[in-house]
Amino acid sequence: MKNQNNGNTNTLIVINHLTGSKMTINENEEIIDMCRAWDEFEKRSIEKGKTEGKAEGIAENRIENALNLYKNGISLDIISKSLNMDIEELKNILIQNNVELRVA
Repeated sequence: MKNQNNGNTNTLIVINHLTGSKMTINENEEIIDMCRAWDEFEKRSIEKGKTEGKAEGIAENRIENALNLYKNGISLDIISKSLNMDIEELKNILIQNNVELRVA
């Protein structure tokens, strides 16, 4: 039976590595709960997706605000300070979005 437990332990190590789980094996158990491992992996994946989605949304909103402010005549300096981005980053955003830069 020791060989089986060693196999379970090795399997658990692999599952934990692949799914990011932190499951432990009970020496009295001979079966690893794959459903639990998958559920934990799925929950972490969903949370990661939400976090990444929020970050992307914030970045897109920031770009949209910069474009709208500039198109409405607000200066690069004020936009830069308001959105906490350096002027070069702001200029790059405008250029990438085919907005003609005004001559200062």
